[in-house]
Amino acid sequence: MPPTAKDYTRLLEELKKAKKSSDYMLDFVDLIKGNSDLISGDTAKSSETIIEACHKIHSAIDEINSTIFEDLNKIEIDQEEIKEAGEKFLLYQNKEQVLIWSEQQKANHPENSYWWNYWQAIHDYMSARES
Repeated sequence: MPPTAKDYTRLLEELKKAKKSSDYMLDFVDLIKGNSDLISGDTAKSSETIIEACHKIHSAIDEINSTIFEDLNKIEIDQEEIKEAGEKFLLYQNKEQVLIWSEQQKANHPENSYWWNYWQAIHDYMSARES
């Protein structure tokens, strides 16, 4: 079975976590630098090693992120899935609320990306649907 948008989105979420972990390492280095008077040894070289490694990690994560995002954006929107999603939304909200919600969700994504197109398709489906 080919990868789904949810599979790619899960990977992108994990990439965010990985980058955040690297950011925590940089915060740690700042803490060490700010408290160098408490530490008997020289931590400058080790701190610079961590900073360089984090920059390499950030760069590698960005490359992987771009590749996954490109793959995600190649996936076609499944109109049957859009119809099912639209009908499920109507179980909890009225048509106008779903239209507003889809516009808000679409605004969270780059134009013409998979998720932007997904929310646009939801909006189009709801607009064409009889109340």
